[in-house]
Amino acid sequence: MAKLLGEDVFDLFLLEQAQIQMAVTWEIDGRLNQKFYDSETWKDPSLRPYDLTEWKSIRPHCYNLIRGRQTPAGFLFVLRLKPELTSSILEKAGQDQLKAFVSGFLVNIRYQEGNVQIVTAVSYSSFTLDRSAGEIWDKAFVRFLTGKKIDFDLMQ
Repeated sequence: MAKLLGEDVFDLFLLEQAQIQMAVTWEIDGRLNQKFYDSETWKDPSLRPYDLTEWKSIRPHCYNLIRGRQTPAGFLFVLRLKPELTSSILEKAGQDQLKAFVSGFLVNIRYQEGNVQIVTAVSYSSFTLDRSAGEIWDKAFVRFLTGKKIDFDLMQ
């Protein structure tokens, strides 16, 4: 929890959605709202490189919702690895051809009844029978957790 909400460990992710269950349930849609931005900012990829908000910009708000004396009843964070890192992982695995099919690597982090569960997933932009991207992402994420000294148990 401390590494997710209090440190920059997961700042290489974008937020797709969040749900935090306290006395009330807070739901956050990570998609950027076009109506908020002027047209110049919205169209300029150097000013708005992603369609989703960066985790690092929303993390303090989520932390403020959760902090306090009472543990949340539950939460769910759906994080998407930044696209340039998704491409890099596929390239390092020698699977450049999968970039045409993979639109993102995701992590679902759920807290419920005292347990944290992390599930990895792959978002595909088109149909393919090749599911090796899932294996590549699973291995990369295990290396990520190990490198950040986050304890975990693998479940199949």
